Amino acid sequence: NRRMKKIKQLLYIFIIITPMIIEAQSIQINVTTTDEKDITFNSFEELKKTNFANLKEVKMHTNDQVQLEEALLKKLLIEANQLECLEIKEVGIPTFPELSAENKSLKTLVLRLNNLTKLPDNIGYFSALQTIDIYNPITEIPNSFINLQQLEKLKFEGAELIVFPEQVFALSKLKSLIISQFDTKNKIKTLPDNFDKLPLLEELSLRNAALTEVPASVGRLQHLENVYFNANNLTKLPQALAENSHLTYVNINNNPLDFKQFIKSVEKVQWKGVLYINNRNFTTQQYEEVEKRLPKIIVFYNQKEE
Repeated sequence: NRRMKKIKQLLYIFIIITPMIIEAQSIQINVTTTDEKDITFNSFEELKKTNFANLKEVKMHTNDQVQLEEALLKKLLIEANQLECLEIKEVGIPTFPELSAENKSLKTLVLRLNNLTKLPDNIGYFSALQTIDIYNPITEIPNSFINLQQLEKLKFEGAELIVFPEQVFALSKLKSLIISQFDTKNKIKTLPDNFDKLPLLEELSLRNAALTEVPASVGRLQHLENVYFNANNLTKLPQALAENSHLTYVNINNNPLDFKQFIKSVEKVQWKGVLYINNRNFTTQQYEEVEKRLPKIIVFYNQKEE
């Protein structure tokens, strides 16, 4: 009887304690200090005990429904005055706090799958940012975005944008611009013809939007090499993409291409490289005709079953 009682007590402790352990370890927080030490925390409580002033990188992720308190995030942004990289993945952020002063240290901000719909109005206070990577249903871009003058890489995935954010054109150092709307209700239908204001742009991606054309200014970008306009409403190769001689990679997969319009549009191609044109409406013979017209380009496609 004593043995059975002991076993029941141990089972009771196991049943009570195990969920607590799982909950405590449901988040992983990897930090790098200013003296290059790597530390891993398994709870926000552990993170709170560290000296934020010594943090250089903070990366947190979870596979569970964990929420990050706004107060803790705000404390981190204020006290971690040497923090260069902040990465938060699959951790809920009900509200991203407004900054009370300029942040001159943060260079990389990654916010992915946080159920975040709004960025802080004064996000421009992150004046040192070079990389922004956001995968959230953001509905608008704050005007203070124009103050992110050091920004070189900007990625918005899952953004519920109806119009293209023109604040982007104030970011003259931008080299990579990615906007993907593959999981959104709202779609960008047109692009402003102001891409001359981004002279250093090397990569341009607007996927899963509702574009029917690409503005002429894209064709004048002298550093642009890689473009992705897959899953839009293009019926032909836009003239801007045909005539930009600096391009080496063009992806217009999954657009409703019309063969007659498309075959005429490729006559103006002035670049060499790779072209992706997967389109279920084209026959094998039509794809082969495209390849003949573009001898200096490697054409990738899926053949239609005939």
